[in-house]
Amino acid sequence: MNSQEKKILDILYKSEAPLSAYEIADLYNHDEKKPMHAMSIYRILNLFLGINIIHKLASQNKYIFCSHITCDHNHVAQQFLICKKCKKVKEIELNPALINELNANIKKSGFQIDGPQLEIDCICEKCARDDIL
Repeated sequence: MNSQEKKILDILYKSEAPLSAYEIADLYNHDEKKPMHAMSIYRILNLFLGINIIHKLASQNKYIFCSHITCDHNHVAQQFLICKKCKKVKEIELNPALINELNANIKKSGFQIDGPQLEIDCICEKCARDDIL
């Protein structure tokens, strides 16, 4: 892994929210003498997606670091809880039986899953607490 790739991975690792390629480029270029264009960022992100160390949130067109990177098992599908207020994302694991049931219901409805990733809009505990106060 070259120094540019390491820095981009570090930016994603340290971020508390998902980032677009342009946001990553801004953060990367902030401290660099030689700026990197968004197209180069996209190439690196695609490399990381290919080796499963980051995820792309399709609903936001943004990227996050894989929180299950150290797991020693395969994930059937990625599931993401996304706070509608603060944009915090939590990657979770669902019971395989639940995924199978979901697939069966989708098939019964005359559809098929285009991708195994689930993104669910939520409100995180902190934002929910802040709403009460």
